[in-house]
Amino acid sequence: MYILSKKNEILSVIIFLLPISISISPFINTVVIILGVLFSILCIIKNKARINIKRYTFIKYIVVFYILYLIIHIIGIIYSLNLKEAFSLIRIRLPILLIPIIFISLYKKIDYNKVFKYFMYSILIICILTNVRSIYSIISHNEPLSFFYTKNIRFIYKEFMPYGIHPPYFGILLNLAMLNCYYELLSKKSFKYVIFSMILIINLILLASQMTFITFIVILALVFLYWIYLRINRKVFLLITILTLSLGTYILTNGEQFTEYYISELKIENSNNILKRINHLYKKKDLTRIRNWESGFFAIKENPIFGAGTGDAIDQMLKFRHKKSWIYLEKLNAHNQYLEEFVRFGMIGGISFILIFLIIGIMLLRKKMLFNFGILIIILLSMMTESILDRQIGVFIATFFISFSIFSYLKKIQIEENNAFYL
Repeated sequence: MYILSKKNEILSVIIFLLPISISISPFINTVVIILGVLFSILCIIKNKARINIKRYTFIKYIVVFYILYLIIHIIGIIYSLNLKEAFSLIRIRLPILLIPIIFISLYKKIDYNKVFKYFMYSILIICILTNVRSIYSIISHNEPLSFFYTKNIRFIYKEFMPYGIHPPYFGILLNLAMLNCYYELLSKKSFKYVIFSMILIINLILLASQMTFITFIVILALVFLYWIYLRINRKVFLLITILTLSLGTYILTNGEQFTEYYISELKIENSNNILKRINHLYKKKDLTRIRNWESGFFAIKENPIFGAGTGDAIDQMLKFRHKKSWIYLEKLNAHNQYLEEFVRFGMIGGISFILIFLIIGIMLLRKKMLFNFGILIIILLSMMTESILDRQIGVFIATFFISFSIFSYLKKIQIEENNAFYL
């Protein structure tokens, strides 16, 4: 009974633990989600918590397309041939339904900045522990310390983590933690966040995930432009923006030459090094993903309106792959979340999926919630090269941080309404 009497306090702790748990263990993350839902339902019943979505236009449309998107998952089971895969996907994507429930009862009381800050600290601790274990392994095997940044990278790097998170997914967490460092540096100018940023950047390089690195550059450029925008007039800002875009375009079009120069200068030999991987991307392209995407487009043409069904997306794409190829034998997904949704649920599901994020983006920009908009950009970029909603960690990252942003928006609106009322 004592636990039930403290349900609000316990739920608050659970919300703090949610983003921390994902980098520790999938099992712990699952337990925390279940506890969060149970205590949230108790709080909703006791506090009679509810949100009048009719008052908030953006939220109303998000909820409509969100419900439609969930219903399509259930309908898609009906015309799926591979029911085992269909129910497996429903199980994996269950947090899409559950995590928003956790926020409902206490969203007005949550300190969103503090939740995100503790998440950042947890990622920093994971990075430091991973680095320490890597160095310990090097010393214990009498290997040169240079192995820390030449050998123990990418998939070897992840072996030293508490549990081996696939590099692109840990890369999302790194970029989200970096975003919080940028926010703190812009608002407080504390030197400790410079140190934190350096630790995160070192681990980002060791992780050697291409999309993680590209996302890092994009967010860094946007933060730089915002920093400039706060300090100068609009005409000068426009000029600097054009120069930044021009420089970015020049580097992008000459990326092969740039990477080859630094690979030569730094004498990089490991093919898993981030510069080597980007250089390979320029020279030979990412053929695996290109083949995945091609099979995805062909699968969409087969079932353009309703899709292949909740469980038949991969089976449908396999029809358009070479039967002896690696992507056929491994039964890889589309490695693009947008494409994956159109393959599974056709135009109806795919458009609903995109509209949810489009409305959220417009909503956040209208309220100038640029930090939360940065969260959205990181998630959307990650979906371009990974089907993140096919893995538990990806589903959690996307759902938690998008819910985090939506409920932050709701809290901000209600604070503004209360302030206006008292004026």
